[in-house]
Order: sequence, then structure tokens, then C-alpha cells
Amino acid sequence: GLQKGTKGILTAYMTGEYAEAMDGPDEESLLKEVVKQADQIYPSLRDACERGNSFSWTKDTWARGAWAYVAPGDTTTMLPHLHSKEGRVHFAGDHTSPWPGWMQGAIHSGLRAAKEIAGKP
Repeated sequence: GLQKGTKGILTAYMTGEYAEAMDGPDEESLLKEVVKQADQIYPSLRDACERGNSFSWTKDTWARGAWAYVAPGDTTTMLPHLHSKEGRVHFAGDHTSPWPGWMQGAIHSGLRAAKEIAGKP
């Protein structure tokens, strides 16, 4: 459902060199910098911001900031092959979904692989 009330949530994604540069500061410094920059786009955001949180995929031991990058058209041509099972081996991960690079893709592919294993359509 929709979020109730008058408050909102602002999500910011950073990639590449910019994300690496932002990994250095402590959490408080990072959040202050993000709010400072977002305030340029959304005036008065700084005054309305109550708290923040961050997560670094680069610092994540298993991800290390990597994700599948697909060029235009690659999803259409490659996707059927990326999620095809090989015998009893089923493949999952954001890169095997229509949403590479996103958590939604990882969840979608996990559900797909589980249904394949269970023999469900």
C-alpha cells in the first residue's frame, strides 16, 4: 500500500567512481553530504530531513559493488539463455531477470527458480 501521512522517503543511488568516493566518510558525514546535494534539487530538504541510512554494496563481502550491466537489447536476446536450467542446475540472480542490477530482479529470479524446482508454472 501507499505510505500514510505527510512524510516521505527519498532514495538516492550512487554508482561508479562517485559511489567509491562516498564510501570513505563515516555514516554521519555521508548522510550530511547526500542531504546537502539533494537540497540543491529539492529546496528545503535539509530542514525537513529527520534521519537517514546508507548501505554500500562495494563494502558487501559477497557483492563487492558488482552488478550485471546490459546494453540496450541484451535483455531481449540473452535473457532466455541466462535463466535456462542445465539438467538439475537452476540459475538465479538479478542478471537472470528482466531487472538486472536491482533487488527486484534477484527476488524475481529466486521465485522463478524455486517454481521451476517445485514443478509449478
